[in-house]
Amino acid sequence: MRFIRLFLLPVSILYYWATGIRNWLYDSGYFKSFDLDISSIAVGNLTVGGTGKTPFIEYLIRTLHQDFKITTLSRGYKRKSRGLVIAGDQDTARTIGDEPYQFQKKFGHTIGVAVCEDRLLAIPHILQARPDTNLILLDDAYQHRQVKPSCNLLISDYNKPFYKDYLLPAGNLRESRNGALRADAVIVTKCPENISEPETVEVEETVQRYTRPGVPVYFMNIQYEPVTAAFNGSTPFGDDVLLVTAIAMRFPLVKDGDKITSAPARLSCLMFSPSLTLVMTFTLGLRSLAVKVIKTFESSLGVVTINIPAPDIPA
Repeated sequence: MRFIRLFLLPVSILYYWATGIRNWLYDSGYFKSFDLDISSIAVGNLTVGGTGKTPFIEYLIRTLHQDFKITTLSRGYKRKSRGLVIAGDQDTARTIGDEPYQFQKKFGHTIGVAVCEDRLLAIPHILQARPDTNLILLDDAYQHRQVKPSCNLLISDYNKPFYKDYLLPAGNLRESRNGALRADAVIVTKCPENISEPETVEVEETVQRYTRPGVPVYFMNIQYEPVTAAFNGSTPFGDDVLLVTAIAMRFPLVKDGDKITSAPARLSCLMFSPSLTLVMTFTLGLRSLAVKVIKTFESSLGVVTINIPAPDIPA
C-alpha cells in the first residue's frame, strides 16, 4: 500500500498545484467569496471523510438550538434528487442523503434541514422558505469558498491528523495543509479520554504551525450510549460480537468495542459503504439484533458555546 502511495506522488504534485491555484484565485479576489446577511458556521475538514464532522454538527445543534433558529445546509452526497431540497417528513436518505436524513430524523422538529449542490444559490431560497432562520450550519463547506461564513471550523481526527497526511491520491488531503490558514478554530476529535496535558500541548503547537496566529485548538472525544436490542430493549451479549458499520473511519470505533458492548467479547468488523442509511448495527451472539446510533458527543472545552451575534461572529 505504501508503495502505491509513493507511486502516486507525482499525481499529488499536480493536485497540489490545481488546488493551490484555485485557493490563490479566491484569496486574491479573482474568484469572489460572498458574505452572508445571516450568521453562519462552516464545519469541514482537510481530509476526505472520517473526522467526526457529523457528530460535531449534532453537538452544535444541541448546544445552540435554544438560542437560534437553525437550518443545516449540506450537499446531500449520493442522494437521488437534484437541486435544493428542504427536508420534510416524507424525505429519506435517497432524497436528501444519509447524514442530512440523520439530522432530520433527530432534530427535524426543532431545526430546518436543507441540501443543495450550490450553497450560495440555496441560502436565499432557504431564508424565503424559513424566514425565522438566523443561523445556518454549513455542513462540509470548508472547500466551498463561494460562501464566506461567519466562523470557519476545521475538524481534524486525533488518530489521523491533517499535519501527518498528504494530498490525494498519495494521501487523503483534499487540499494542502496550508488550508488550515482559513480556520477560525481547529477541533481535534476522537481524543482518548485520558489524553495528557503534554499531549494536547504537542498537538496544539503542531496544528498552530499551519494556522493564523492565535487560532484556538480544542480537544473533544466521543462518548457512547449503551447498546440495546432493537426488538426487546435488552442487552443479550454473547461471546462473539459482529460490528457492522457504515462510517468512514471505523478503527476508533472498533478500538472502543469493549466500552460499547460493556462486555468482554471477541469483536469482528464488517465494513459497508458510508452511503448507507444505517449508521451502525450490532449483531450480538449472531442471534439478536441491536441498533446503536451515536447520539452523545461530549466536549472537553466549550467551543460550541461561542456567542454568535447577528450577523457576524467576532474573530
